[in-house]
Amino acid sequence: MENGRLRVRDFEQFLKALVVNSGNPEIAKVQGFSERTEPAHHHRYGLSVEFHSGAHAFALFVYTLPAGTDHRSQSEFKVSETI
Repeated sequence: MENGRLRVRDFEQFLKALVVNSGNPEIAKVQGFSERTEPAHHHRYGLSVEFHSGAHAFALFVYTLPAGTDHRSQSEFKVSETI
């Protein structure tokens, strides 16, 4: 929390911990986008899940809006640092 607001990176890491600690034996690796040494140009926050089969799953943060904000106002993929 930062001044009563949740940092999006902290939320990303919370989601990562949920996946890692799920106990699913198929999961080989979980990485938060914010942890990458070379950050993605379009997605600062999200998750990449790699499975032992070689398959990948991705969770992208499309909206990070405070309560009461209209999500249709051209805010798609414009991720805030805090919410």
